[in-house]
Amino acid sequence: MSVAPNPGRNAQLSRCFQNLTNGQGAVKSTLRAVALAVVLAFFMALLTPSSVTQASLPVTSSANAVFHLDSSDLDGDGSEEGAGEGGLTGSSVDVWADPIGGFDVSQTGSARPKFFASGFGVANRPFVQFDGSDDYLFHHVSDFRSTDSTGTVVLVWSHNQINASGYIFTSAEETTNTALGGYFNFQQRPGENGVFRVQHNDGNTHERIHTTTGLAAGQAHRAIVTSDDSEWHVFLDGTTEDTLTVSKGSNSGDWYADTSGHTNIAVGTLLRASTSSHFNGDLAEIIVYDAELSTADIQTIDSYVNQKYFSEVLACDFDGGGCGLSDINLMMRQGNLTAGVAVGAGNQFDLNSDNTLNEADITEWLDVAGSANTYGSPMLR
Repeated sequence: MSVAPNPGRNAQLSRCFQNLTNGQGAVKSTLRAVALAVVLAFFMALLTPSSVTQASLPVTSSANAVFHLDSSDLDGDGSEEGAGEGGLTGSSVDVWADPIGGFDVSQTGSARPKFFASGFGVANRPFVQFDGSDDYLFHHVSDFRSTDSTGTVVLVWSHNQINASGYIFTSAEETTNTALGGYFNFQQRPGENGVFRVQHNDGNTHERIHTTTGLAAGQAHRAIVTSDDSEWHVFLDGTTEDTLTVSKGSNSGDWYADTSGHTNIAVGTLLRASTSSHFNGDLAEIIVYDAELSTADIQTIDSYVNQKYFSEVLACDFDGGGCGLSDINLMMRQGNLTAGVAVGAGNQFDLNSDNTLNEADITEWLDVAGSANTYGSPMLR
């Protein structure tokens, strides 16, 4: 169940934190424990029904997001739910929802990729893992984004091999494997440390370019690919790729409007009459925009991706939005912390590593959050 934002309630919570973090004079341990229990009960009453809202995409002025897959919100409901996320059977991904365009990608049986609630990038974020053998997700749609002659695609991934090709995100005509079938794709390719490639085929003209910068296997990478309708540009791992190698045709900048007859979008393979070059690695996020992002907007999106996946996250920051009330909210949703909730080793909410979520973890969170927010101490001892 989700509860609408309540400014009055948030103000009450903020005052509680201020009382705990900015009190005057010495607070005896017994009084502090009583106060903490009262505040904990208050949080339980007010916050348990709520969902933890995922940070929305940054505002961009030059283009609109029209497709979005985020591994930390598989069911697209705006809440980061970890291993309990909808769209899962066990740890296999049945559906990865696109909350913007409604182009949910799905799969059944053994070809489903796996979901992991943590482990991607420096920030230890969720990801979807593709085995490189038969895993992929797809959505049947005729002429995906067929009116877009310019655009932007953002990809966040990690590949496991540098000596094999792997399609990350594709759109293709799936009734034929011949050159007459159009497709448009983004893939990791073999080469010195691996390279990133953009490939387009409209049924008559085949074009592909790749980066000169090598991409090491087993590491998180990010790419922002744009087209101005005459040329592709690639922003790779935070840096503009100044030199792109043309391996076939030309760097035409052809986009979805130039790809006639495509009947699907796929993640983890190129889906034509049969699948090919399955992706072996981990995928965290895909965003498609309906126009070329400006330089300023590229910087904005790259900062969003960098902060989310490539920056160290403090122990008190569970949702990537800084140490705040949303983190306490997320802790409360794990169960009755007054009674204690048993958890396994390494649980992110078990801040004192005793395999139990309880009031002691709230106290520890306040300690860490106080330091993170540059207070000398969150509570006076």
